[in-house]
Amino acid sequence: CVTASEIMENFDQLIEDVRTLVDYDVDGVILEAINEDLKRHMGATRHHHRWQIAFKHNLETAEVEVLQVTAQTSRSGRVNPVAELEPTRLSGAMISRATAHHYGMVKKLGIGPGTIIELTRSGLVIPKIERVIIPSKPQLPARCPSCQSELIWDSDYLYCPNKSQCPAQIENTVEHFFKTLANVDGFGRKTIEKLHENGIDSVYEIYQLNMERLQEMGFGEKTAGNLMDQLERSKSEPIEDWRFLGAFGIHRMGLGNCERLLQHFPLLDIFNRTMEDISGVEGFAEKTSEAVVLCLKNIQQDFSRIYQLGFNLLRTPLVADQADAANQSPIFN
Repeated sequence: CVTASEIMENFDQLIEDVRTLVDYDVDGVILEAINEDLKRHMGATRHHHRWQIAFKHNLETAEVEVLQVTAQTSRSGRVNPVAELEPTRLSGAMISRATAHHYGMVKKLGIGPGTIIELTRSGLVIPKIERVIIPSKPQLPARCPSCQSELIWDSDYLYCPNKSQCPAQIENTVEHFFKTLANVDGFGRKTIEKLHENGIDSVYEIYQLNMERLQEMGFGEKTAGNLMDQLERSKSEPIEDWRFLGAFGIHRMGLGNCERLLQHFPLLDIFNRTMEDISGVEGFAEKTSEAVVLCLKNIQQDFSRIYQLGFNLLRTPLVADQADAANQSPIFN
């Protein structure tokens, strides 16, 4: 327990001291603010406390050859490069793949078959290309690996413009919905792919299925029954409205931002809000607000159809309602 200035002055030694306090391997150190007022001010996201941060050493590296760069299309249409590597043991794990982040990086650094890279494990977990040692001809796709549509550049990124028919975009969007709801089982990747092969292109269409239709697709009676039960469960079990909104995969709207937005506007009201309204919410800058308004417009029809299926949504308390309740409390009288 030391002051911030002491940490800055003796950082390396303090980290080393912590590592020697126990008789087992330590993969990192957590730095934590302990002043209660400061912790409240810094707050937290749905993912982590802002008053804690991990520091980890990436001491072990390896020189690895890239075998090829594989393209993968995300639910947003962005095509992401994955470097397929000569299998290499690093920090106790066998590594054979690493993200190359975006195709602008692939093009600029020369990442393709035969490239030699320096590989680390970020946080001793995620394989990371630290630098390119020997570049080669970059491997850049011309067409979407999922639907074969011609790709377009947007800054450093390659995109598939075929949003309505690209299998990868459709399947990843459906998978994201059920994964974010987190109250339904059975709708994993294989099930979603099978549904899509049989003409099911959206979350709404999945909720229109029945036992007979599922069995026609090749699902057994028991599996079909379980899937129908899970769909009913996903609607009947209470779920936070911010989680329901987050399931639609709005650009720049993680679960924390969804909750923050719904603390200021009711769920159905957000589709009527302007960029100026949303930028007035803490944490929403002008560019984020502009992107959110555009995405809300794009999903409004799908949202409305799915919302009307009757999900059991728990409303996020509005900041204004909480303030009114506090003002009416006896402590203020």
